[in-house]
Amino acid sequence: MLPLCDTVLIACALAPETTGLIDARRFALMKPGALLINVARARIVDEDALYAALKNGPLGGAALDVWWQYPTQAEPDRRPSRRPFHELPNVLMTPHCASSSDAMAERRWSVVAGNLDRFARGEPLENLVLQT
Repeated sequence: MLPLCDTVLIACALAPETTGLIDARRFALMKPGALLINVARARIVDEDALYAALKNGPLGGAALDVWWQYPTQAEPDRRPSRRPFHELPNVLMTPHCASSSDAMAERRWSVVAGNLDRFARGEPLENLVLQT
């Protein structure tokens, strides 16, 4: 399928069998100019192979809502990758929180507060996840 796809979306779990799943061999199979979107986990994609595919082809671009490494107390300015993806004009990176917003936090707390009110009144709660 890779040679046929204009866009490839990564949205699987990170597991031993998916670590490095998208590697140099698979990038070589991709359609020239294709877009890679990763909203799963960074390590599903080989970091070095992705950088090479973006810098030298065949990829046309990447939208990455994942990081390979995160800042720590010891390294507060640590970059999201060992590679300078931020210098490439065909890359958009967000720290696995692209969907976060002030409005989302307000909605989330509104639902929590509403459920607390319902619980206090003995009413059914909303958005329950039940185990069967």
